[in-house]
Amino acid sequence: MARTTTRSGRREMNPTDAYRKLQRKKEVQKNKKERKKVREFSAMVRNPDLMVEEVQRMEVLDAAGKLSENDVKRLANLRVTHRVLLKKKKAQEEAVRCAGGPSGFGIRPPPPPPPPAPAAGYTERPYNLNKQGGPQQRGGAHAAAYGPSQRGRFRGVIAESQAFQWDGRGAGCFESQPRGS
Repeated sequence: MARTTTRSGRREMNPTDAYRKLQRKKEVQKNKKERKKVREFSAMVRNPDLMVEEVQRMEVLDAAGKLSENDVKRLANLRVTHRVLLKKKKAQEEAVRCAGGPSGFGIRPPPPPPPPAPAAGYTERPYNLNKQGGPQQRGGAHAAAYGPSQRGRFRGVIAESQAFQWDGRGAGCFESQPRGS
């Protein structure tokens, strides 16, 4: 704990500990004010009429020019919060009206419109999604030579500018010019 010394009959703390104690005291006071603001705000959220009264009271002070910078910010914040609360309240009332209250019977909203038809000439191609995408995504030149199965047998079409040289081991290579030409 803190090292204490006595001086002329009273107790003194280590200067570092005294500073920490002072800072902690300031922090506790600040937290008390913050908690008080949060409690007031939650009460206003539960009862929007209190918020309206607070806004009106602050507008009167604003017209008289007696609001500080912090109060002006608070007034703007209250106005925004009040608008948000009104929107939420209207949305809840609409939801209750559509659901018919606690019984569940009421006016139902119209069904959503059907999805738009696909463009002319477009056909959806089903691919095996367990593999790595469609044939265009699976390989380049290797897939052209060996096919999508990639088992080492010659399949598919080779590009005209390339010739395939078979080396007898089940693997091959592409060359830009065919051999023997």
